[in-house]
Amino acid sequence: MLKRIWIAVVVIAPTLVLLGCNSSSSEPSASSAFQGDWTRACFLEEEGLYVVDNVTISGSSLLSSIFRYTDANCTNPSIPAELKFFANIEFPGGSTTTPLGEAPHINFTPTGSENDGIFTVAEQAQVIYSIGLVSDGKLYDRLDDDEFDGSTIEKRSTEINESFFWVRQ
Repeated sequence: MLKRIWIAVVVIAPTLVLLGCNSSSSEPSASSAFQGDWTRACFLEEEGLYVVDNVTISGSSLLSSIFRYTDANCTNPSIPAELKFFANIEFPGGSTTTPLGEAPHINFTPTGSENDGIFTVAEQAQVIYSIGLVSDGKLYDRLDDDEFDGSTIEKRSTEINESFFWVRQ
């Protein structure tokens, strides 16, 4: 279960940023359009639990807070109830054309996780090569598949998952 949620964060996190540059340095940073809080309201995940996913982007840092529940109204917490995932994001340039528009290339590096208050540093954090997109006030994720799993630059995803999105809060 935890592995599946970590994979979801690896997929989710790259969605949340757009190529941009910080005026005080040549290092890329998250575009101001993507800064702030985003949420995906109560939804059923594959393991049969209901989830609320809140994402906060601040500069080149990302926090995903996942709250898990046993009921469709997201009122009865599961055990563990709260999972947090931390990551750094960078913007190498380039984009992929999708039906929803240009999706910027995004590199995502997990830095740690927290399970009901217990923090763990990411071991051997591997860069995940991805894409993401904001369109019509929605934040879209890459389409995850075996061929384009983000494990190398050559395996960077080329499609957006139009059915999986977050809304700005």
